[in-house]
Amino acid sequence: MLKPNPLLIRHAESEFNLAMRLAKNSEVEVKLEEEDLDTKFSLKLIDAAITQTGLQQCMKFKEKYMNLNIDLVVVSPLFRALQTAHYIFHDHPNHPKFIVEPYLREIQLSACDISSRLTEAKQLYPYMDFSRLGNSGDMWCLDFTYNKDKAQKAKEYVRARTDDYEKGQIYAVEYLRLYGLETDEENLKRIEECKQYLKFDVPFVCVSHSRTIEGLAGKYIGNCECIEFKL
Repeated sequence: MLKPNPLLIRHAESEFNLAMRLAKNSEVEVKLEEEDLDTKFSLKLIDAAITQTGLQQCMKFKEKYMNLNIDLVVVSPLFRALQTAHYIFHDHPNHPKFIVEPYLREIQLSACDISSRLTEAKQLYPYMDFSRLGNSGDMWCLDFTYNKDKAQKAKEYVRARTDDYEKGQIYAVEYLRLYGLETDEENLKRIEECKQYLKFDVPFVCVSHSRTIEGLAGKYIGNCECIEFKL
């Protein structure tokens, strides 16, 4: 019997999504090329959480996916994705295993893509397997930047400005705004490499981000929407 194709689920509405809509006075999600730069790099939105609307989206989809045959949830370590995976699947009747996969993160373009809450997440979700992150701390995102040269320069930039590297996210955002961390081409290479970490012998879903999902499945989807993909 053939296994069903895995599902890709985008995280629920985040504080970043909401803040960007408010900044642009838009009722719909703001396109990348139209984003407000002050909001894009706002320090208040580092590793953003989901909103109350996002929580409601999770509760709706929790019911939708209750009968889904899954044994595994693979999720990005960014906080909005972890929350989404938790609220939708933690009480699933199959009691799926949760694996945190850093290469399912979003392309590093905005403050919300800079990690800061890994320690908090491990405390909130002790049932999730964070082993793929190794010894990385709250600033794990730079350890899993595809271009290692850019990552090293960003780390040096942060360390030159603070003695507490793991709490140096404001400088990582500053570096991101000044120099960038990831091109579209590098993002696609990272997504291609991610596929080797998505080979499982059991039915599974992935909780990830818009541009990562677009790279895997060829389609842009909204918050908490899903799409099948083939490895």
